[in-house]
Amino acid sequence: MSGRQRELDDTEVRSTLQSVNLCFFEEAQLRCGLARHCGRAEQSIGAPNLYLTVTFIVAAMVAYSAIAKIRRDPRVVRTIHEVVGFPLSYFPVLAACEFAGALGLVLGIFWPLLGIVAGVGLALYFVGAILSHFRAGDFIGFGPAFFMWVAVMIALGMRLHLGPHPHWYRF
Repeated sequence: MSGRQRELDDTEVRSTLQSVNLCFFEEAQLRCGLARHCGRAEQSIGAPNLYLTVTFIVAAMVAYSAIAKIRRDPRVVRTIHEVVGFPLSYFPVLAACEFAGALGLVLGIFWPLLGIVAGVGLALYFVGAILSHFRAGDFIGFGPAFFMWVAVMIALGMRLHLGPHPHWYRF
C-alpha cells in the first residue's frame, strides 16, 4: 500500500472515530478492524476486556489496602507506624487517598481522563510510600508498596494504550 493511500486511510479512520460517538469498547474494536486496512500492526480485540480485568483487580487491591489502614491491621500499623514512623492520626487520610484512587480507576472506565488522573495520583502515592520506606531504612518493607506501584502503572499504561478517544474531555 502506498504512503498516500495509507495517509488517506488514516484520515478516514480519524474522521470516522470523530464523527461517530462510540463507547471506548466499540471504538477499540473499530480501530482494530480498520488497522488491518491501514497496514498497521493489528491490536488484540481482547484489549478492552483485559483492561477491565486489570483495572478491577488493581482497584480491589488498593481498596483492600485502604480498608487495612482504616481497620488498623496490626501488620500495617507495625510497618507504617512503627518502622516507617508515619503517625496513626494520618491513617484515615492515607485510606481516603487510596479509596479515591480506586474509585477513580473504576470510574476511569467511563471517563478516561479521570482514570488517568487517578492512575497518576496512585502512582505518586506509592512512590511516596517507597521513598518513605527507603528514608526509614526499611529495605524489606518497601516490597508491597513497589508491587502496588507496578500494578498501578500497568493499569495506567493500559488506560493510555486504549486512547486517544474523542470523548475524553466530556464529563
